[in-house]
Amino acid sequence: MKNHITLILILLFSSLSLAQTKGYVTYEAFSGVSIVANPPHENGYNYEYEIEKGTLYFQGDKSIYQQIQNKTKTIYRIDNNGPSKTVVNRDNRDETGWVYFKDIKNKRLLSRESYWNKASFVSVKENFPKIQWKITSEKKKIGGYSCIKAEADFLGRKWEAWFTYEIPVQLGPWKLGGLPGLILEAQDKKLDFVYKLKEIKLPADFSSSKISESYFGTTFISREDFLKKDKKKKDKYVSYLESVALENDGSVNIKFDPTLEVRSN
Repeated sequence: MKNHITLILILLFSSLSLAQTKGYVTYEAFSGVSIVANPPHENGYNYEYEIEKGTLYFQGDKSIYQQIQNKTKTIYRIDNNGPSKTVVNRDNRDETGWVYFKDIKNKRLLSRESYWNKASFVSVKENFPKIQWKITSEKKKIGGYSCIKAEADFLGRKWEAWFTYEIPVQLGPWKLGGLPGLILEAQDKKLDFVYKLKEIKLPADFSSSKISESYFGTTFISREDFLKKDKKKKDKYVSYLESVALENDGSVNIKFDPTLEVRSN
């Protein structure tokens, strides 16, 4: 009888553990653009945001975070009549977007990244992130979950993340993770990038193909090569604009949008 009760408890615990480690989270992903907002946002950020949908699927030690490009984009202009906004369809939109695959057990990270112009994508093999978090005493509720604030320096930015012990997976949006619970909200100190919880489904029923390496194809480059190519593309664009301005006896002041990674390690 005792063994029978023990077996029931083990099965119950296994079932609860599985339920807690298979689910998905939808985030609103805010990315700053280099245009002054008028008025500033409620959080005090002085520039415009592009807001995209990001979804994290997780099961056991594996996860996929996918952030989809919007179908439209906003063109900002400043002329003699002042600032203006025009919403246009995004030409040659990539329907897959940015994808990050994590295998915690085997310390693997694969990324589907775009170059600075967000028009062309490439698959990147990465070092698995090691984030040195400092867990604070600050607490708040997010989506009904009790969350604790953690802080870290990661890839050149100072991050704040709110995680919950109630969902014991070491995951979050983008490359963020490594805390003893799921990250439900995160932002860098400059507010260039903000992730806010929109929806959470736990447990969730979805196809195993959602967490797949098929997003990346078979050709990969290193993070170092990606950064070199990205810089080369930026420099070429700057040279082109400067040459056009010079031909017209003018000058050009180029300001790129913020990037998630300020440094590569």
